[in-house]
Amino acid sequence: MIKNIFFDRDGVINHVVFREKFETAPWTFDEFKIREDFVELYDSLKHKDYNMFVVSNQPDVIRGDMKQEELDKITKVITDKFDFKEIVYCYDSENTSFNRKPNPGMLLGLIERYNLNRDETIMVGDTWKDIEASHKAGIKTIYIKNNYNKLNSYLPDFEVDTLHEVEDIINKLNKE
Repeated sequence: MIKNIFFDRDGVINHVVFREKFETAPWTFDEFKIREDFVELYDSLKHKDYNMFVVSNQPDVIRGDMKQEELDKITKVITDKFDFKEIVYCYDSENTSFNRKPNPGMLLGLIERYNLNRDETIMVGDTWKDIEASHKAGIKTIYIKNNYNKLNSYLPDFEVDTLHEVEDIINKLNKE
């Protein structure tokens, strides 16, 4: 039975931004665009009493690519539009940080803080870092396929082409 859903932010809640050779989080409020299919997914899930969280790496402030005020404006839009139990950001830019995905620190922190059962928790993400962090935290994963991020040796429990399929997977898990 799934009761808790962790969402990555960039690529799941909002569109990523493509710059020269790679994709990034939006660096300005103007670049922040919420995915319409996420809104539809959220609207469908919100009536089912799930505990929903956001777990996101946000190193661009420390790197100087983004101002804290821009991130604050983006976070305010998210909190005004959605009712997440908590939004957790990791500002660290090194993968050696325990809190930065692919490490499980942010996820384990939420599991401990809210006394969540790992068997009742699932992560929805679009990067190998989301999947690896979830494996390390001992929770199930749904990977949103895309053309900008490839999986590594940690494979997701489920892969979907669209966010519309996420609810079907959760519903199926809840019937087992």
